[in-house]
Amino acid sequence: CQLRLISRSAKMEEMKKEAATKQLLLAMSSTDLAYVEKAILTAKEGRVSQDMQQKAEARCRELKASHAMRDYLGGHLKELFESQDSMTLQKGIDLAKAAGMEAEEKLGREKIEQTKKTEKSAAGFLKKGNDCLKAKDYEQALEAYAQGIELQPKNTKLLVNRCTALQSLQKWEELEQAASFVTGLLPTHVKVRVMLATALMQLGELRAALRHCKEALKSDENSTPALSLKSDVENMLSGVDI
Repeated sequence: CQLRLISRSAKMEEMKKEAATKQLLLAMSSTDLAYVEKAILTAKEGRVSQDMQQKAEARCRELKASHAMRDYLGGHLKELFESQDSMTLQKGIDLAKAAGMEAEEKLGREKIEQTKKTEKSAAGFLKKGNDCLKAKDYEQALEAYAQGIELQPKNTKLLVNRCTALQSLQKWEELEQAASFVTGLLPTHVKVRVMLATALMQLGELRAALRHCKEALKSDENSTPALSLKSDVENMLSGVDI
């Protein structure tokens, strides 16, 4: 009777080992990290060979590294897919494809299709605004640029040309706000920096205007508009100091 119990126990242990081995073999081809970790624990309890356990543990480490990389890429892709630029979006799509991140790749393709439509509409408003600007119809130009900016808030061509229209209309307060925003995006853009300095001068902010003239000259020391405006502002400051 005792021998039968021992035999039955050994048989159960063997069945347990066989089941754990099968589970471990399946786990080694799985991408489910939690499943692999559970299979390793079961393998230890089932006394599966050390060689197989080591292979499974190596697979587990590989999956952990893969998951960490996917988490990193996920954050990077999120930043790329927040862009309104189709070239940046395409970079994100290519990265997602290379990493085998199908859901993210699909999201990127949906976003780029919508962005291309938006870019096309924004380009239409840019053209309309530019035509109005050439015709000196500044109010209509301003309206067209505003419509384009509503679609693409960081389209620098629309933003810069809106500043030009505002300057032509002598809307100094609006120009100061608009040009300040653009210099945040394009800190070395001389034309916008000079327009900002002009608005500040008209608003009586002479020292701020002078500072922006100097910033413009850092980007282009031979800029005639920046040099001329700087001279005017310095003369005005000289008169104030007196």
